Amino acid sequence: AVIGLAEEKGKLTPGQENMQQMKFLIGVWESETDDGMSQMKYEWINNKSYIMLVAGDYREIFGWDLKDKEIVSWGFGTHGGQGTTSWTKDGDTWKGKPKSPLLNRWGKEFVRSRTMGIDDEAKLKTTWEIQGESGEWKTISDIANKVAPKKEKRAKGRKSKKADSEE
Repeated sequence: AVIGLAEEKGKLTPGQENMQQMKFLIGVWESETDDGMSQMKYEWINNKSYIMLVAGDYREIFGWDLKDKEIVSWGFGTHGGQGTTSWTKDGDTWKGKPKSPLLNRWGKEFVRSRTMGIDDEAKLKTTWEIQGESGEWKTISDIANKVAPKKEKRAKGRKSKKADSEE
């Protein structure tokens, strides 16, 4: 065995164990925006140690920070914006505060805080405090509905690729 890579069979890593708190995100979520329908897909990656969000050209990876012992996310914007967010749970809501400033493509801070959680109607509610073009801070929110997974057609007696990857 390679030193540092051996793991105990059947035991979750700290990342896998702590990321279970955010499993409510897994799936495809849709919301209606001024520009039409918007879709966000949250999926497990790296043996359920991380959750990746894909929303258009935006990517964000949520994971357990082994050093600081907290859930963080690393966001990568459409035009080169980036940032790191620290997440804490407050009841049924997750609150995100920038660990490093969330910067737009010109290197200017543009997100001050975020929250996300499931509301009473099983919808994903997300709120951002963002800075507008003229420098004013405003709050925007989004409510998304979970999209039912599509059933895959498969040969009789064979598992789907998705079933294989979830084991």
